[in-house]
Amino acid sequence: VMCFVVVTIGLLFYSLVRTDPLELLLSALAFSAATAFPIVTLSIWWKRLSALGTVCSVAAGFGVLVTLQLASAGGLPIATPVAGILAAIAAFVIAVVVSLLASEPHYAALEATRDMRIPGGETVYDREMRQLRFSQRDNE
Repeated sequence: VMCFVVVTIGLLFYSLVRTDPLELLLSALAFSAATAFPIVTLSIWWKRLSALGTVCSVAAGFGVLVTLQLASAGGLPIATPVAGILAAIAAFVIAVVVSLLASEPHYAALEATRDMRIPGGETVYDREMRQLRFSQRDNE
């Protein structure tokens, strides 16, 4: 149902705005590159990423991209993909700086992250339930 709603809204937007579909696609890719890509990349490869760093990174990437898009509409000749790359770089920098300034993650959060990264066929939830059953059996 939501796919239908999103497609309908997209078609309505396209019929009202009348712009190049390729430009709309590039704008969508630039927005995802500026907001989601730095967070996904850092959350996979860097354990130190904090929740505050994530929020600030998304806000910075979005803000920089919107500012560059408005400057482009105002006459500054900057292509949408270039604006997306610049906003993604800003988002990476903000995420790293804010995460380094924030307090270090708790030991439990680091352990949960480590447990999720260990392949073993058993999910974190299943492992916790198994350990809970063992501890309940030992207490009886």
